[in-house]
Amino acid sequence: MKTRTIEILHRIMTAQYPVKAKHLASEFNVSQRTIRQEVLEANIWLSSKKLPEIRTIRNKGFLLKLEKEKQARLETEIKDVKDGFLNRRERIFDLVLAVAYSRIPIHLNKKEEEFQISKSTLDEDMRRLRATLVSYGIEIVSYGKQGLVYKGSERSIRTMIYDFINQNLGMTDFFMNQDAQLTPAQKIFLHYFPLEEIKKIQEIYST
Repeated sequence: MKTRTIEILHRIMTAQYPVKAKHLASEFNVSQRTIRQEVLEANIWLSSKKLPEIRTIRNKGFLLKLEKEKQARLETEIKDVKDGFLNRRERIFDLVLAVAYSRIPIHLNKKEEEFQISKSTLDEDMRRLRATLVSYGIEIVSYGKQGLVYKGSERSIRTMIYDFINQNLGMTDFFMNQDAQLTPAQKIFLHYFPLEEIKKIQEIYST
């Protein structure tokens, strides 16, 4: 499920009375059609967990009534799903490294699916990333099949990547113990970043 689906499910679950689609559409800044689709996806997920589904009450809205035991179980299931999502800072860190080090082209629609977020959320991630890159004299552009690429001097790009790593991990985490419990940022780092590249960046940054 996408983060928005989870948020809508939680909103309906915690409401004491039916919630109309138009109110949810206004609250989440999407169309009523999107809300209905999100509710459908939430119900498919609820069914897979053998939990009661969201009901549509005519002229009143969506309602999810649960017994205490099932509500507690649903809250646990939702927490488990949320724990698997990256927050905005982690997503941007992933994007920074993916554009530089992924072996396959990076396309935003694929990242949207990977992160399980809406297009508008990813657009905001990209807006913030582009604003940060300006200070390094770097642009991020899309070249069709080639996907996203950095446009700027190699030194600036490496310095930018070094700074992002330092901000998200800190210098002491560069050679982290992979057997330890890893944070999301550490997992992202290890997924993309060969250790030999760290040495190159350190050498360039220190010159």
